[in-house]
Amino acid sequence: MKAVVVKTWRVAKEVVEEVCLQWWQCKQYTITAYEDEVNGSVPENMEEIGETAPSTNGVVPPGDLGDHTINITEELVSRGPQPIITSDEGSKTLEILKSVVYGGLMESMTSLSVVSSAAAADATTMNIVAMGLANLIGGLFIIGPNLRELRNEESRYKVLLGQTNNFLLHATVAVLAFLIFGLIPPVTYGFSFRQTDDKDLKLVVVATTSLLCIAILAIGKAYIQKKPNSYIKTVLYYIGMAVMASGISYAAGELIKRLVEKLGWFDSSVAVTLSVPQVQSVNPAWGSY
Repeated sequence: MKAVVVKTWRVAKEVVEEVCLQWWQCKQYTITAYEDEVNGSVPENMEEIGETAPSTNGVVPPGDLGDHTINITEELVSRGPQPIITSDEGSKTLEILKSVVYGGLMESMTSLSVVSSAAAADATTMNIVAMGLANLIGGLFIIGPNLRELRNEESRYKVLLGQTNNFLLHATVAVLAFLIFGLIPPVTYGFSFRQTDDKDLKLVVVATTSLLCIAILAIGKAYIQKKPNSYIKTVLYYIGMAVMASGISYAAGELIKRLVEKLGWFDSSVAVTLSVPQVQSVNPAWGSY
């Protein structure tokens, strides 16, 4: 009788130990699966946990526990909210920034080139300001059709400006940026050093102001592209384009001016004299005194 009791006690002890071990393994597996779900990764060696791969809806714990399963989805929900990743692709703030860059970046470089070429040709300050304003007015008839054509290309429109249902907002901001950044070079040239009217100093101020605006817009361009470590590269790229375009425009204006002067075209210093018949100079009566 005593031997039977001892044997029964040993069996019960082994069963309790096995159940406790399986419960502990099941708990460790659930915690590991939860961490992998949060981190978005899958354990490299599932055999160390006691299972080959987790199931979709439920997980069978290690050991011989029959049909009992643990629902990891409910476990995760009960443990707390999951991190939510938000995107600002469709935000109006980003779309406004895209519109500003679209309307202002290229026009800022174009306006700087116009002022540089006009100043190199020894145009007066009034003429340079007038040419800058005329360039803006003409550009309005180009950016408008470009926006309408871009609207028909939905994929390209989304990359450059945003959602097509915000077309009115995009067009308004782009045109305003076009006018504001396009006015900076001629207005700066006209109102700087008004007393001395030094052309070289005016050009220095215009170049500094325009390149600063281009650098700011280039930073916005790099932010829109969302490429890591691309800010310096993008800024240097557009500043290099602006310097190259304005430098070539200045050199072209200077060379064309010399060529026109050498050929004698449009020379207003040549006086045209007309002889009028039967006209004599009359000395006044007091001329003899």
